[in-house]
Amino acid sequence: MLNYTRRTAEVDGADAGLALQKLTLIELQLGKTTIEQAIATKALKLRGNRAAVEEFFGLLDRFPPSFAIVTP
Repeated sequence: MLNYTRRTAEVDGADAGLALQKLTLIELQLGKTTIEQAIATKALKLRGNRAAVEEFFGLLDRFPPSFAIVTP
């Protein structure tokens, strides 16, 4: 689960910081865009360690949109 919190300052000790819209986060998670594409289109602002962000997104599970949550 991801939680969103608006911050006025960066968190001490964070490997990276991201500024993006919810839609961009969803597109990244679904694989519809890449970190590089999001940065190039200015949909994502990344501060800090890019490798840590890529590792984080690599840890997220990917499910098909038609994933059956409940089955008979």
